[in-house]
Amino acid sequence: MAGPSSSSSSWRRRWRCTAARGSEEQKRRYLPRLARGEITFCLGYTEPESGSDLASLQTRAVREGDDYVINGRKVFTSGAESSEYCWLAARTHPDAPKHAGLSVFIVPMDSPGVEIRPLVNMLGESWFNEVVFENVRVPLSERVGDENRGWQVLTSALGVERITIYRAFLHLRALWALVRYARTARDGEHPWDDAETRQRLAQLRIDFEVARLLLYRAVQMHSRGLEFRAQAAMVKLFNTELVQRLYQAAMARLGPYGALKEGSRAPWNGAIAHAYLSAVQETIGAGTSEVQREIIALRGLGLPRG
Repeated sequence: MAGPSSSSSSWRRRWRCTAARGSEEQKRRYLPRLARGEITFCLGYTEPESGSDLASLQTRAVREGDDYVINGRKVFTSGAESSEYCWLAARTHPDAPKHAGLSVFIVPMDSPGVEIRPLVNMLGESWFNEVVFENVRVPLSERVGDENRGWQVLTSALGVERITIYRAFLHLRALWALVRYARTARDGEHPWDDAETRQRLAQLRIDFEVARLLLYRAVQMHSRGLEFRAQAAMVKLFNTELVQRLYQAAMARLGPYGALKEGSRAPWNGAIAHAYLSAVQETIGAGTSEVQREIIALRGLGLPRG
């Protein structure tokens, strides 16, 4: 599952993955338009029976001459309703080990056989979608990388996603808003007199500094061409759980008013209530917290798989 993200982050992810794995023709066709923000991609990863274990996906892509015929179903496809293309993971070798029979395709969303069904989330928005692929024909030229080598493409893309989308500093202004709120006396009372409030805000400030350093290290390792997937998992895990702690603290500090989504009494026009609900998905998209801890244990600590 991929949560809502800015268009700039979305094209950067597709840019990096296409530039690293795509053919020269694909680079000429997509990268300039991605850079100009003229096209958008959604992610075709998660399936009803394949979420955290991405390698178990069952969407099939069968080679027929110079085309692949794709059949399957994806869920929680963020932004599918407004995307021109889908970055799709499909199984091209059903008898191979599950990590060895996958391929990645660029599928135009207006292709015959593509159906988009909205899924309403906790915010009442239909950002998530179910996407059905029924006998969708995709030219061979739209496969990214080698056939049956898609797992390498996917893990590279997910590593980049974890350090570009899940950046805690996007929420830093919410912390500063809470600090300003704590400094303001109301009805003769001063929120900063409450020791718990001071302690929680201080810990959040420390956590944001840790998040910044984790991100810088992962980005530096990636830029040097080093193995960075364990560090990317640390970034994603720490940042998403930090965001949830941040908005839990905000709801506790604002009390009943924090639950207001809009209106004259809603603090900051309901931004806290919106973010509190949105943060639920943070620890699920691009791999759950449990998946991130497994990556850290296996790749970062060298522990054997249980």
